[in-house]
Amino acid sequence: MKVETCACDICGVQKKETNHWWKAYLAVDGSGVLVTRLDDQSSLSLRNDPAQQWDAAADLCGAQHVLEYLSKNLFHNESQQEATR
Repeated sequence: MKVETCACDICGVQKKETNHWWKAYLAVDGSGVLVTRLDDQSSLSLRNDPAQQWDAAADLCGAQHVLEYLSKNLFHNESQQEATR
């Protein structure tokens, strides 16, 4: 089994042979977030959809860090959009 080398963008821990890692993508236009398991190849069709462009991928080592990432990025972006209205 090939182990992908990466580190958590929240805490910096290095990935070992566990499959409980997540990958998060922010929509370029700020309209949403796509979160998939790091080893989930079925999400390729979503990430390659020409109708939606994804940016700023993050590697996350667990569900708690997924929630923290969403809190920092998605909810923060929503607050900024409401402030500019």
